[in-house]
Amino acid sequence: MPTELGTANSVTLSAVTKRFGTTTALDLFTLEVAAGELMCLLGPSGCGKTTALRVVAGFESPDAGRVLLGAEDITSVPVPRRSFGMVFQDYSLFPNLTAAENIEFGLRTRGWPARRRRSRVADLLTVTRLTDQAGKYPEQMSGGQKQRVALARAIAPEPRVLLLDEPLSALDAKVRESLREEIRAVQRATGITTILVTHDQVEALAIADRVAVMNAGRLEQVDTPRTLYDTPATPFVAGFVGTVNRIPATGLADGTWLVLGRAVASARTAQEGVSGAALIRPEHLTVAADQSGAWVVSEVTFAGPLTRLALSADDGSRIDADLVSTGAVSLTTGTRVSVQLREDIMSIVVGAS
Repeated sequence: MPTELGTANSVTLSAVTKRFGTTTALDLFTLEVAAGELMCLLGPSGCGKTTALRVVAGFESPDAGRVLLGAEDITSVPVPRRSFGMVFQDYSLFPNLTAAENIEFGLRTRGWPARRRRSRVADLLTVTRLTDQAGKYPEQMSGGQKQRVALARAIAPEPRVLLLDEPLSALDAKVRESLREEIRAVQRATGITTILVTHDQVEALAIADRVAVMNAGRLEQVDTPRTLYDTPATPFVAGFVGTVNRIPATGLADGTWLVLGRAVASARTAQEGVSGAALIRPEHLTVAADQSGAWVVSEVTFAGPLTRLALSADDGSRIDADLVSTGAVSLTTGTRVSVQLREDIMSIVVGAS
């Protein structure tokens, strides 16, 4: 029999491998989630992020490796005894119970006294802004309201860890934006260790303390959203998180790369004369009208504070540049321009050409 779980609520997956037939979903996967942290697992479909979440929850058993809660090995602990809360994409609310009754359900099954149940439900209705929805049934609520009920129900029994499996994917963009802010606010208010799975990079960057980018069952990089975006560790991360241009780069004798006429450092040290592709974000470029420039504005997309310019070269190359809209007014379609790397960009990611 497993021992009773301790009180620590950090989570560690240690060298976890999980296979489904001939497919390896997780390959020696190791990740540490600190107590009270909100960690996002981000990656394309089939990268293993949901499998990792299910291994943490106990719905899947790893073929190798361990799952730790604090210092305790819970790899073989059954799902109910892990005391984790989980929110799914489809809400999974009881249709015959009101919002308040759905939230209270887990407290009843755990034998909480009536007064304590009522107090806990009232607190959570307030935190999730559902007080006026307390007496409504799921069919009477919007998708965002139902997802908030599901969130409140999951954290009602004071779980040690909260697991969120793409909880916002079924909602429209406006509701998603609002609800991700509420999830973050609730997580901060409760201090619960949280692991969220998503394929939406905007969602991950907006909500997480740290983001774990996954690819083919392995970790590519684990970092804060800003570090992940500004300093991607691999070409995969640079290409998956945000938008990048692939711009020709040539290796110089001092180990730097020549990109758009400027020498720039990279974690991949250059060899003289070697060709590569610099992965440059659109906002890291400057654009100026220049009759002798190598680029022509082929398309202008206004997006409020920013304007995206699609730029074409005589050889058929195309790149995008994002400028502050007030500085892009004169750069209309057909304008010939010169393009440079911003002076404050000191390091870049270089991949194969």
